Amino acid sequence: MHLSKYCDYALRSLMYLGARSGKITAADEIAKAFGISTNHVVKSLQGLAKAGYVTSVSGRGGGYVFDRPLYKIRVGDIVERLEPNLHMAECFSEEKNTCPLTPGCALQSALSHACHTFIETLNQYTLEDLIAPQTQKLLAIG
Repeated sequence: MHLSKYCDYALRSLMYLGARSGKITAADEIAKAFGISTNHVVKSLQGLAKAGYVTSVSGRGGGYVFDRPLYKIRVGDIVERLEPNLHMAECFSEEKNTCPLTPGCALQSALSHACHTFIETLNQYTLEDLIAPQTQKLLAIG
């Protein structure tokens, strides 16, 4: 399993915002902290805002803010919502599936179980778990 950059950057952005304890933070600050493109961070933050995880604040001094309880946000839920392609093989897509083995193949079931287990494992962690004091020190937050 490999997370897309979009999902990876969204998770990092949530960690950064969560560590900032409800403070409005500009996308370029997050991008600079991770040494990544501001455009990629903005795209991830827009997805997080659309999904209801962060709030976008317009105007001068605007940016993004995360002001929900960290312990209530499960990592697997975020990944499941934001990862654009959790379909591990062609057979997961009814529209694009051309595999002749699909009707009697056990691979789809095995891969589906693996993906489900992946999300279940990630859901054992919350954003609070990810934002350890060491993380805050690495990001020079706090």
